[in-house]
Amino acid sequence: MTEKWPVLHYGKVPKVDVSEWKFKIWGLVEEERKLSYQEFLSLPMIKVFSDIHCVTGWSELNNLWERVSTSVIKDLVNILPEAKYVIVRSVGGFTSNLSLSDFFEPDAHIRY
Repeated sequence: MTEKWPVLHYGKVPKVDVSEWKFKIWGLVEEERKLSYQEFLSLPMIKVFSDIHCVTGWSELNNLWERVSTSVIKDLVNILPEAKYVIVRSVGGFTSNLSLSDFFEPDAHIRY
């Protein structure tokens, strides 16, 4: 069990100017959508209670997260039937891919 969150990051932690920050949804959707930081924060949020177990060996128990639910994203655009996966991109060029079913799990949320 960890006493405080370990800092695990590749390279320098980037500084983000929230006035320039955008949440963009594009690809296999009928129409692209962009949200500013304030617009994103105004979306409905969910509370998720969970433990974290890191592959590096530490755990953090009893976490309460309040974040934007990924299911809200589904309501912002019309996803085309041929879409099967989501690619999530972040500052610094990091990406991750998930199946649509995993991305839209009821407790899935976006950390900003």
